[in-house]
Amino acid sequence: SDVHAAMAVISTLHTSLGERKVPVEVFTFVWWLVMLSCVFCRYLKQNKKIEEQLDKYRCEIQELTLKHRKQRMKFENQLFQLIEQHKNLHSLYTPERLPEEIASAENTKSQLLLAEQMKLAQLHRLNEELVEMEKQISE
Repeated sequence: SDVHAAMAVISTLHTSLGERKVPVEVFTFVWWLVMLSCVFCRYLKQNKKIEEQLDKYRCEIQELTLKHRKQRMKFENQLFQLIEQHKNLHSLYTPERLPEEIASAENTKSQLLLAEQMKLAQLHRLNEELVEMEKQISE
């Protein structure tokens, strides 16, 4: 403790002085000086611990700030993409373009039906050829 440290310093001082007479005020002054230095050292240690804790909190705050910034940027990017998709969809499906889109869909449907009919006719011809070949083989 601080008192023991002060007593040790006073004892050492008393021993080193030997037989010389020293006023009590000098020992009292040394006593208070040692006590104050012990208190000061204790405050320095506490201050260091507080500064370390503050540094730790600053780091945590910085990490959270960066994490939130990344999340915000990701959200803003997603929002921007959604807005662009909405703009694209809106431009495609406006009432003014609806007749054009319907005509295009009907044209595509007609082309697909024609292609289907051609494939069915081709399949029918191949099937007839297969039947003819089977007849020729069986004769």
